[in-house]
Amino acid sequence: MASRTFGPASAPRVSRRAFGALGGGVALSLAQLALGGAQSACSGSGRTGGKRVELVTRVQADTLAFTNAFDWAIELDRALLSLGPLRYLEGAPVVLSSLFRMREAHAHPGHYVEGGTLGEMLEPVTVDLTAGVTEVFRGPGVTGQALSARFEFQAPPVGELAGELSPHLVLVEGSATSGSTRLRFRASGELADVVDPDGNPFVTGCTFEDGSIDGDGSVLVTVSPALWLDQVDFSIVEPSGDEAVELDPSGIAHKAFARGLKKAAAYVFRYSSGFESHP
Repeated sequence: MASRTFGPASAPRVSRRAFGALGGGVALSLAQLALGGAQSACSGSGRTGGKRVELVTRVQADTLAFTNAFDWAIELDRALLSLGPLRYLEGAPVVLSSLFRMREAHAHPGHYVEGGTLGEMLEPVTVDLTAGVTEVFRGPGVTGQALSARFEFQAPPVGELAGELSPHLVLVEGSATSGSTRLRFRASGELADVVDPDGNPFVTGCTFEDGSIDGDGSVLVTVSPALWLDQVDFSIVEPSGDEAVELDPSGIAHKAFARGLKKAAAYVFRYSSGFESHP
């Protein structure tokens, strides 16, 4: 099914969430759900039984203009993402916070258990985060309490926008301003930038808000480019006039961007009952 775009997202300036990257296990597929009836059992780390429902998955960016941890005011005019299958899970995420600005943090192995699967988005697609709220999938789910989710990057990109993104999995372009210094930049993420220690393009332990799935409804996935770029210090990037500067894949700035792509706090899921429309 082709993705559908609803109008520009309107979101306030993002607050700096002091969460780190989280580790976790791997949930297996819910592909048998549609045939499982009201008491479907999902394979994986836990068994889930519930009433069968339909879930609409939508994707948006929280904001495209923000100030990062190094006080660079950033505005994005392009943000493409190769989105793979998503899992909506019963397991509670491990949340690591800091009293200071967001820093890299890691959950201790074994602390996060995905639990049973309550729903999935199974149709990979390339989305334009500057286009507002995009509907990407309608599929089966079951009633229950979703507390976390697994986000996956799709390699290689597929869909109508894949040609604009490939061979990258993430592409952002925009400007960064600090005082009298302003530069245009371009940052891309590859498969090697997003894989976990086991080589999977997963981000596990993402927070699922308002996850009491009690009927047909919508799952809104809010992606935070602000957290992708929060730790990028543009003072070490050499401006190139009006031309966009590509962040050097071997450089410190790009590595900070790659770490941001793997932070669970950059992907927040929320359930709403009914099929809400978006302007």
